[in-house]
Amino acid sequence: KIESLKNKPGCILVKKDGLYGVLDSYGNVIVDIKYNSVKSDEFCSETEGYLKTGYIVTEKTSTGIIYGYIDYNGKMLVEPKYESITTLNGKVCVLIASSIA
Repeated sequence: KIESLKNKPGCILVKKDGLYGVLDSYGNVIVDIKYNSVKSDEFCSETEGYLKTGYIVTEKTSTGIIYGYIDYNGKMLVEPKYESITTLNGKVCVLIASSIA
């Protein structure tokens, strides 16, 4: 299954065997296809629009769902091990609760 990511032009959300990842418009992997969900953080700037939007990813574990954060280049900035992640004012990734992994 292939679909566009909200507010992330040129990036494609891919679903394979029940797991999600992100490819660019050339088919290069940005986010490995190994997460239970992937969504854009919807970061937007006046000069670059949504080009630097990152990704909030989730994994299911025996204790529940854990969250991580991957930047717009596909670099893991926050390993999936937190109970919740959100953005603050569209600019900052904020970890909520303690590590559970």
